[in-house]
Amino acid sequence: MVRALTPASDKPFPAWQGMQYLRDMMSGRGKLLNLDNDRYGQREWASVRDTLARTHVQGSNQ
Repeated sequence: MVRALTPASDKPFPAWQGMQYLRDMMSGRGKLLNLDNDRYGQREWASVRDTLARTHVQGSNQ
């Protein structure tokens, strides 16, 4: 039955996976409980430009 619903294709995910995801999100099964946002302490946002510049500088010292 599964093969009839999902014929061979070059798509990375079968159709049933999207349907299962939608079912779980709409039913509340996908809700994350006990989020611990403070686990890593206070964080400040950094731009991509600053992050790449800092990574490049650190990488060139090695």
